[in-house]
Amino acid sequence: MDRHSKWLTLSSKDIDKSKQWFSKYGGAVVFLGRLIPTIRTYISIPAGIEEMPLLPFLLYSIVGMILWVGLLAYAGYVLGQNYYLVKKFLDPVALVAIAIIVIAFGIWLMHRKRKQERNNQR
Repeated sequence: MDRHSKWLTLSSKDIDKSKQWFSKYGGAVVFLGRLIPTIRTYISIPAGIEEMPLLPFLLYSIVGMILWVGLLAYAGYVLGQNYYLVKKFLDPVALVAIAIIVIAFGIWLMHRKRKQERNNQR
């Protein structure tokens, strides 16, 4: 793992700490990880690295996924009944989110262009 530490920006000490932490809280981590977007996609990696037994992994994953899907279904049911009210409040939020994304992308492009210009001047 040391050969990948620099790429992962982790030291072997960090990896050892995470292994100890996952060994202690692995089941809870898998369960809660299934409830958090993005993390839910990657929680299987540390479970696999730590060689978590398959049956507990499946049980924690299934319970977490059922809870997540149930919450989403319930939210959809409640929000679906109030669609026009939700739309009224989300339309301005969506416009702000789109504006932030466009501005962030523009800043990233300018930063990248400046970096390329500096590299070309060398």
